[in-house]
Amino acid sequence: MRQLDAEVLGFVNAVGMLRVVATLMLVPQLPELMEYLEPAVDHWQRMPFAGGMNN
Repeated sequence: MRQLDAEVLGFVNAVGMLRVVATLMLVPQLPELMEYLEPAVDHWQRMPFAGGMNN
């Protein structure tokens, strides 16, 4: 099995969090979404800025 590239993993995680943030825009129209997004938002708030990406 190949070794994980920490930079690529950080980028992929940042993109995933961006998807969550973008989905938050739909919460006013679909309030039940917040129930599913809340754990990801809580995690995102505890993460370093931009998922810890340096550049």
